[in-house]
Amino acid sequence: MATRPADLPSAAAVGPNLRRPVLLALLLMGVAATGAAPIFVRASEVGPSATGFWRLALAMPVFLCWQMWARPAGGRGGIPARAIRWPLVLAGIAYGLDLALWNASIHLTTAANATLLANLAPVFVVLIGWLAWRDRPDGRLLTALGLALGGALLLVGEGFALGPDRLQGDLLATATAFFYALYLLGMHRARRDADAASAMLWSGRVTMAVLLAAAVVQGERILPSSLQAWWPLLGIALVCHVGGQATIALAMAGLPAAYASVVLLFQPVSGAVLGWLVLGETLSSMQVAGGAVVLSGILLLARSGRPAGTASKTGKTC
Repeated sequence: MATRPADLPSAAAVGPNLRRPVLLALLLMGVAATGAAPIFVRASEVGPSATGFWRLALAMPVFLCWQMWARPAGGRGGIPARAIRWPLVLAGIAYGLDLALWNASIHLTTAANATLLANLAPVFVVLIGWLAWRDRPDGRLLTALGLALGGALLLVGEGFALGPDRLQGDLLATATAFFYALYLLGMHRARRDADAASAMLWSGRVTMAVLLAAAVVQGERILPSSLQAWWPLLGIALVCHVGGQATIALAMAGLPAAYASVVLLFQPVSGAVLGWLVLGETLSSMQVAGGAVVLSGILLLARSGRPAGTASKTGKTC
């Protein structure tokens, strides 16, 4: 790896030296915040990709202020070195494709199929880490992943069903999971050396370009028609992106990518709870049981003294 500029802090110096339970709590808070996204998307009058574009664009000033506040005296403001920028470019492209394909899949398959298949990202994180970095997953990680995925299946309930009429949407939802896994891996790699604000700024610029291009190609409405119509866009930017994705990025510097990806399966749980609280949607006993199973998988990782992840003797993480 190329030498880092002297004024760019390492991951250990980017933020407080937080213990793993605190990082886990931050990660869960970030995931819960991203679970509110469907509420704001439903309220938005612009197109799905355009909504994603504004989600990042309106969050950029916050990240810029955060970066300037965290800049060391006389430093370069956390500008990533050349070797760190490529993972952030990859993360930005992958996240843009993730959001665009997720929005498209909803219209081509059932909501249950789209939700479950899009949450297969932890499987891809583990597989890519195993194949690309020889990071063999340990039994505890696989058990936790199995519990979390099983709980997610209970959450979507009887709505999940495979069929030829849903194949295109199911494939897009699966591709969504793959691209989100690439986003997690790219962000995890960059967060070893880049601070969270710089990582969000650099990857976010690329994601904005991808989503704006998708919105234009699909002929979506991009600008809201009134001042009131900006509120859902401001909400998704501040709650879901600043409060959600940025918190996830902050926590990822101290957690293995595979560990973090399993915790992200808490998102369907938070989405179901928010739908019940805000939208008045009902929660069945099966969904409540599914949420409990997802949490049991996460707790299995949290209770161990050593970081969850791989059994590689080299000590690498994916």
